[in-house]
Amino acid sequence: MWFANKHDEGIMFLEHFKPFPYPTLALVLTAIECCIDEWATGKQGNISFTTQEYHSVYEAYLKCLEDFDNATKEVCVLLAICTRIYEASHVHSSASAITTESQCKVSACIVATAIQEHERGQQRMMSPIEG
Repeated sequence: MWFANKHDEGIMFLEHFKPFPYPTLALVLTAIECCIDEWATGKQGNISFTTQEYHSVYEAYLKCLEDFDNATKEVCVLLAICTRIYEASHVHSSASAITTESQCKVSACIVATAIQEHERGQQRMMSPIEG
């Protein structure tokens, strides 16, 4: 859609798509959820991807991404992920190369820290509320 070829918006408007925008990532995740919903019964159903049906799902994904970004802000995990999404999309669009050198933007240490923070957050969410 945004990176189908070298003339699409993601390539032509670099300043709006690099790094891949968080709201756009939330939209992609929402579309994936719609596709999964079509198969909820085990057979493909026809579910319309409309604002009315999926606005709250989109907002939940956007909030989740914002929370994740805030929780991992020190190590810039989401920014690195969105930069990699842009770079991979750019390559698959057949546009000219962004850079000739291979760059790993997410170190093992950053990933380990993000996983630990995520697990701590999950544990807090799963623990019973004391009152």
